[in-house]
Amino acid sequence: MTHTTQTAIRRAATLILVILFVFAQAAAFEAFAADASPNQARAKALSYMEKNTSPALGGEWSVFTLARSGAVDKNDKWVKSYLKDLDKNISSISSRTDAERVTLALTALGIDASAYKGKDLTSKFKAYDAKASMSSKIFGLIALDAKPYSGKRDAYVRGIVAAQQSGGGWNYAGDDRAKADVDVTAMAVCALAVHKDSKAAASAVKKGLTWLKSAQDAKSGGFKSSSGKLSTCSTAQAVIAICAAGKDPAGSSWTVAGKNPLTALLTYYHAKSGYFGETSANKNGMATEQAARALVAYAKGGKSIYDM
Repeated sequence: MTHTTQTAIRRAATLILVILFVFAQAAAFEAFAADASPNQARAKALSYMEKNTSPALGGEWSVFTLARSGAVDKNDKWVKSYLKDLDKNISSISSRTDAERVTLALTALGIDASAYKGKDLTSKFKAYDAKASMSSKIFGLIALDAKPYSGKRDAYVRGIVAAQQSGGGWNYAGDDRAKADVDVTAMAVCALAVHKDSKAAASAVKKGLTWLKSAQDAKSGGFKSSSGKLSTCSTAQAVIAICAAGKDPAGSSWTVAGKNPLTALLTYYHAKSGYFGETSANKNGMATEQAARALVAYAKGGKSIYDM
């Protein structure tokens, strides 16, 4: 075999590999959201979650989302397995954030978290703690308002409003030293949106939505993570916040270049399997749950998913 022939064979083999790679990428891309509707994606994501999430302590967000969608209730076999594990490990619930999360899950199931098996799980966060993390403050208020439960909600509102940056956003530190964050801003908007009678809260929500609008990606219509990539989780939190504020994430106000947060949310949705990726096509459990939560929120038509 001559050198020229060997070179030609190598080039042909390389070309074949390139063609195969291109077709593989195209096939993978087609598996994602192009033809999926929010309703279809919601149903498949919920089914995927129920089949692939362990019903145990720590899986509260899946319990919450499935319950708020109506896919499960407290008599469901999967939920009974979760409650059995919760009862077994209830003494391990020591932090405010754990108690907030469990409270939201139980409330979504129609169970009173302030009187669960002789325990008041809300006692860990009834009082406002200025030293608590920003996310704990936000979800402390959300959890108190869920039923609603008794607690120092006015102090929570004041604390969250005070942590808003001058530009309208919030961050995990709760101060002006770091840039505002999409996820935290969206969650803060959710927490304050139900407090419409408070002028300070209403003003903060309006400023928060304005900041979110400024952070919206002009190409995809979605929201990017701190890494600069389109993020399913960040977009999902924004959708939940927009809905909680009584706005339409698919409406003209949130549409750019023919795209909006809802269409962007489906970018990394795998239509055949029902899962979502986070900043790529790779399967991601957290992204799947948050995207499903956002789609359930959207289906509620302008009512907060946390309003129970």
